[in-house]
Amino acid sequence: MAQQTEIPQAPVNELDVPAILEAAAGGEPASSDNKGVVLVLDQFEQFFVHQRYKADRQPFLEALAAWYGQSGHPVRLLISICKDYVGHLYELQEAMGYSLGPNESFYLEKFEPREAASVLRVMAKTEALGFDEEFAQELTAQELASPRDGLVSPVDLQILTWMIKAQKGAERKAFDRSTYQKLGGIEQLLERFLQQVLQARETEARRQAAVKVLLALVDLESSTRAGVLTLSDLQCKLSGLLRAEEAKEAVHWLSRGDIRLVTARHQKKEPGYELAHERLIPALRRLAGKTLSEADKANQLLDRRVNEWMGNQRAARYLLRWRELRLIQKQHPYLVWGSKRAQKEVLIAKSRQRRNGGLAAAGMMAVIAVSLTTLYYSDRGQIWLMERDLRLLAQQTRDPALLKKSALAFFASNHVQRLWRW
Repeated sequence: MAQQTEIPQAPVNELDVPAILEAAAGGEPASSDNKGVVLVLDQFEQFFVHQRYKADRQPFLEALAAWYGQSGHPVRLLISICKDYVGHLYELQEAMGYSLGPNESFYLEKFEPREAASVLRVMAKTEALGFDEEFAQELTAQELASPRDGLVSPVDLQILTWMIKAQKGAERKAFDRSTYQKLGGIEQLLERFLQQVLQARETEARRQAAVKVLLALVDLESSTRAGVLTLSDLQCKLSGLLRAEEAKEAVHWLSRGDIRLVTARHQKKEPGYELAHERLIPALRRLAGKTLSEADKANQLLDRRVNEWMGNQRAARYLLRWRELRLIQKQHPYLVWGSKRAQKEVLIAKSRQRRNGGLAAAGMMAVIAVSLTTLYYSDRGQIWLMERDLRLLAQQTRDPALLKKSALAFFASNHVQRLWRW
């Protein structure tokens, strides 16, 4: 804000909130040219997430209330906040001695497809992007609308606009069918969005930490969000994969206002965190397959499969598949055993036993097949086949000439007795 409004640096350095706000307002108080100040506090839930205790929040709230009450400028506050944290605004209203009226509080709902198309039209006009009205109507109704309620999330519209705007070349900067298909549809757009956001991480280790946190917030079996997890839950779930400090840093970064891949949720004891959008899950799974190391994949696979196995009474059909077992055994030196080491070892041992039993059975069948094939193509096998055919021929015909040839054939092979037996 200091850079955007060109206010003096002194109050900023001293963290003097009233001085910063007053300097940002500028102008002469109550002058005819001064139309007042609108202070926008976007994603204000982050203030309560990172300042968990009321005592920590009090200095800022009191400073804001003092500026609001003493400023010589007409002042308006516009606050956007997650619905889970709306109740916390009571602290601010109490400090300011002000209560919201029914026409001063608005709930931002999801859009109907036609409303979403109108929003895209305005965004395209604002960003000077090409726009196809018919395609926008089709896109919002068939691609962006949720199958649960038929509504479109503002997040989807924002991501779509960001990604189209970021494309290079004028032919790719448009809301039309051709551009959409070239970009690979909504799934590819979301994957590119994830890649672009994660690229801002300073190191590969930090990028992987962010991906691991995102995966921890996903139920990979059902491809749904894993629910709201606290920081402690995530640190426990990722123990061995990430240090507690790494998990905390990644969670805070992912929930930042300019990132918003993770949403903070209010809970009684400590804030919880949830994947911002379920539509990100397929893109996240594909991206994780490209960015995580083989050791990370093996650890995540083993954690998931041991929970499935234990949750289904250790049924044999939940043992590791051969390909899964091969990956885990290959990364054995790098496995993180955690508190379920004994169960993981039993799962691997039983899976190995089943694999070995399957290999033994397959080997036995192969030996039998090779033996039968060898016998079939050997001289003895071929003679046996000819004898069988001759016996059948002798039984089925009354032609003296054929019977004579059969007798001669058996006689030549010293099997005359067999012929008379038939």
